[in-house]
Amino acid sequence: MKIQDKIKLKKKVMILGSSYNTLKDAPLDNEDYTVIALSAFQTKRVDLYFEMHDKKVWRKGTNDYLYSCNKPVICQKQYGDLPKSIEFPFVECFDAISLNYYTSSIAYILAFIFLYNEVEEVSLYGIDLTDDEEYQNQRPCAEYLLGLLQGKGIKIVIPDKSALLKSSFLYGYQQKQEQFLNLKYFEDRQRKLLQERKEVQAYIKQLEGSIKENEQHIANYKKIERGGSFLE
Repeated sequence: MKIQDKIKLKKKVMILGSSYNTLKDAPLDNEDYTVIALSAFQTKRVDLYFEMHDKKVWRKGTNDYLYSCNKPVICQKQYGDLPKSIEFPFVECFDAISLNYYTSSIAYILAFIFLYNEVEEVSLYGIDLTDDEEYQNQRPCAEYLLGLLQGKGIKIVIPDKSALLKSSFLYGYQQKQEQFLNLKYFEDRQRKLLQERKEVQAYIKQLEGSIKENEQHIANYKKIERGGSFLE
């Protein structure tokens, strides 16, 4: 059975990573998208998970969620104790794009999407690949595969704040130092950083409110267990 018969993708696909810088902008309420997330990343809507690490190194606690989320999980192979797991279609991907160049889970997801002719748009949120290892090894591969998808006619949507498919200067037209010696650059960056801090603080405040509310629920149910009631 072909992978396209096991997993259906909509015309629009959204890929989620864990970088808060752009993750918060993901339009998760839009039902036009198939939402694909890395590993056991938990958010309010995910249709398909990818966990491409060897099962021997799966992190206890984080990956436990894959057993209870009742969502399909693309893995290196199908695992008997994880009924929703599906083997990654490595041969099909190689036949489709003749590529043996995968340096991250993002790369596998992009190659997977390449198999689906019905996909017209791919959006990436929470994926920057700017850390040292990511920048050197993972980002070039991901950007290459994004180019293959774009060459296939698929629209690629990347948030302005993401570093993907961007450079700090235009070779030949700009000097590399210009961006870093420009006062306006630092002023604009400062405004963005302050705004991001404000948004993170608001999110933390919201979490604290939810934690307090949940603590009250716990206290109420403990009263019931002791023979009391919510009205006490």
